[in-house]
Amino acid sequence: MASPSAPPDPTAAETIGAVARRLDPDRFLFAVFAPPASRDALFALSAFCAECGRAVRVASQPTLALIRLQWWRDALAAVAAGRPAPRHETATPLATALASGLLRLDDLEAILDAREAEVEEGIDSRDALLRLLAGAEGGWSVAAGHALGAPEPLLPSLRAVGAAHAYFWRCRKACRQ
Repeated sequence: MASPSAPPDPTAAETIGAVARRLDPDRFLFAVFAPPASRDALFALSAFCAECGRAVRVASQPTLALIRLQWWRDALAAVAAGRPAPRHETATPLATALASGLLRLDDLEAILDAREAEVEEGIDSRDALLRLLAGAEGGWSVAAGHALGAPEPLLPSLRAVGAAHAYFWRCRKACRQ
């Protein structure tokens, strides 16, 4: 297993691209058109966000969702402490992206915070939904902005656009049901 500071493994990059494509095809396409230096980090970010969302969706009980999200929080803490990431198809490339500085720990923790709030508080109002979308989906946009070198003043706009995009897709999905 590679340490967080090990150079990217081309095989692992192909694997994380495949994982991102399977879990989040839209964001996978976004990453494909990103500059090559940022691509693997965006694949890892997309897979991470999809895993966090899936942790909430597939859990039969709130406690189980929180346990799955805590696993991700512990994996991030291990990497931040200089320990290897757990063996996982997303955690290992995510650790590489964190070690390279393309992804930031605080961005990923904010995404986890939004998902935990979704489990603990629920989405019982429009405001709760907007907070979730700003934290999770808007959080992806901010993290992607960091990976792509976006200037700090642009990040709030990226968060708003990411949240609005997710809101649109949720509304569209609801209309089709």
